[in-house]
Amino acid sequence: MSQTKNLYLVSAEKFGLGYWYVGITDHINPLNHDPSHFLECYRKELLGASSANDVAKAISQNISNLIFLIKNDGYPLVSSPYGFSYDLPLALVEDIFDFWFETYKNPLAWSKCIRLLKFRSKISFSDPSIVNGFISSTANYAQQIEELHSYRPSHSDIFSMDKEPMWQ
Repeated sequence: MSQTKNLYLVSAEKFGLGYWYVGITDHINPLNHDPSHFLECYRKELLGASSANDVAKAISQNISNLIFLIKNDGYPLVSSPYGFSYDLPLALVEDIFDFWFETYKNPLAWSKCIRLLKFRSKISFSDPSIVNGFISSTANYAQQIEELHSYRPSHSDIFSMDKEPMWQ
């Protein structure tokens, strides 16, 4: 087993459904990992196997949190059973990838940001009383993580989570 892995972000399509995929591979070209489905590679970084796995998990958690929030706010978002919704803009997915890759380079920042990401899945950092509780670099990281969770589609057709009555 190789000691280094490529962490990658690709666009893919399977059964006519487009999606973003973040993964790790031994292949020099991540497209060779699944050539029948992977279309284009947008990010590729060489890391140790354990590091690549940690960063991939953080990216996936961040995107999963974001998708949950978007759907919870009532925005329609096409789900993909294979990766992340193609409805998310490439620039956003790249920003999330870049943030976690760069943060991993600083062990103290990584430790704080991972804990903040887990905390963010339960509580929004947009509440000023929460943000005021953080100090120094933690407050800056919390703000950055909140920005990574702030995207909402520009769709005006927000659907209602309320069910229609069975009869009137």
